[in-house]
Amino acid sequence: MGEISPVPAKGLNPVRFDRFKSDLDLLLGVMTQEELGEGMGIKRSNINRYIKGTLKITKGFLKKFYAAWEERITEERDKVKSTDSEYDQQTEKKEPTMSELLTVLLRIEEKIDKQGGTAGAAR
Repeated sequence: MGEISPVPAKGLNPVRFDRFKSDLDLLLGVMTQEELGEGMGIKRSNINRYIKGTLKITKGFLKKFYAAWEERITEERDKVKSTDSEYDQQTEKKEPTMSELLTVLLRIEEKIDKQGGTAGAAR
C-alpha cells in the first residue's frame, strides 16, 4: 500500500484529525482501501486521493467515515487492547516473596560456609 498522508480541510479540529489518522491506520491494517470506500459509499480511487492528501479530509468526510466504521474501529481497538493485555500478563515480572528472598539468602550463606568463609564476615 502507498503512503498515508491525509490532509485536513481548513478549520478541522487537529485533535479530531489526529484521531482519524490513527483510526484510518488501524482500519487499513485489516482491510483494503476498496473495502473502506465501499463501506462509505465512496469509490476506491477517491478513497486513495483522501488517504494520499490529494483530497482534503472534511467534517463531512469524517461523518461518513465514522458512520460507516465506528463500530469496527471499536472492535479493532478492543482486539489490540486485549492482545496488549495478554502480552503484559505473560511478560509481567513477578516480585519475589519474602520467603523466596529468605531461601536465596540462606543458599548464599551455605555456599559461603562451604567455601571456608563465614556468612557474618561480610558484615
